[in-house]
Amino acid sequence: MKKRNFLIAALLAIIVVGVVILQQRGEEEEVCVAAQGQRCPQVVRDSEVDEEQTGPESGNNASRMVSGKRNLSVAVSQIVDDSGDILKRVRLVNRLSDNLSAADRQALYDYLKYGPDNRETHHLKNDILNVLRSQLTPPPELTQVMLDIFYDEGQSMTMRSYALQHMRPWYWEENMRDPAVKQAFYDGLEQSGNELSGVALLALAYLSEELPDEFDRVFIAERAAVLAGSPEVSALTRVSALDVSSRNGNASALEVARGILAAEEESLMLRAAACGAIGRQGNASDLELLARAGRENPGVRAASDAAAKKITDRSGVVR
Repeated sequence: MKKRNFLIAALLAIIVVGVVILQQRGEEEEVCVAAQGQRCPQVVRDSEVDEEQTGPESGNNASRMVSGKRNLSVAVSQIVDDSGDILKRVRLVNRLSDNLSAADRQALYDYLKYGPDNRETHHLKNDILNVLRSQLTPPPELTQVMLDIFYDEGQSMTMRSYALQHMRPWYWEENMRDPAVKQAFYDGLEQSGNELSGVALLALAYLSEELPDEFDRVFIAERAAVLAGSPEVSALTRVSALDVSSRNGNASALEVARGILAAEEESLMLRAAACGAIGRQGNASDLELLARAGRENPGVRAASDAAAKKITDRSGVVR
């Protein structure tokens, strides 16, 4: 009887040891597969990556973006998958490699152009543009992607503005001196009915300082003065235009600024910008206008006082 009990106990011990060994083997195999990365894309290597989200994309333009899906990294597959959490996708974008494969880059290009264009995805797309611009080898095809977005009137104004903003450092820092990009800035400058003119103006102002032999600062300042004096142009663009034209010494900018400051119906922001322009270009004859504006509207008093101080310091007039 004792011998039988001993045999049963020994058998149970063997079974337990066998189960433990099998479990250990399973764990070792799982770690090994996970460490292989590219060989097993279904295995999650990062807590931010959800295996269940690697399926086909959702959305109206999914068919445009599904081509080459099998060649994509897990991260990019999930970035372009609109069923995933937007914040998690943004985090994935900001941890992408600076040496993306051609397939991954193409998937991101397609998402920029055809993916949902709304407030939720704008941050995501802006970060995608940052990553693509920051590749170790600047991808030349990105130029056409940004141009396509900028000229596509079906895109939101936000995305068209983003494309134009990213083209400035792309043109200068990455030395991608495509004439079509240069023309896009001037075309944007003519979009006075929307915010693109302001974005283009600021880009041209920077480029005229960085590359003075390529961009005509005098022409840019003249065009800025015209925008500043146009009531149909947005207030934000007019503020930028006043700044650019006055800093570049355009003679018309001073008259435009005087007119804006004298017009009580103009916005507080615009009248404050006019004070700045007058402070840069004005003379003693402008002191009364500045003082009156400050008395009548306390909101511009700080700007008018600062402008008056610049004039008196420059001219030596005692206030």
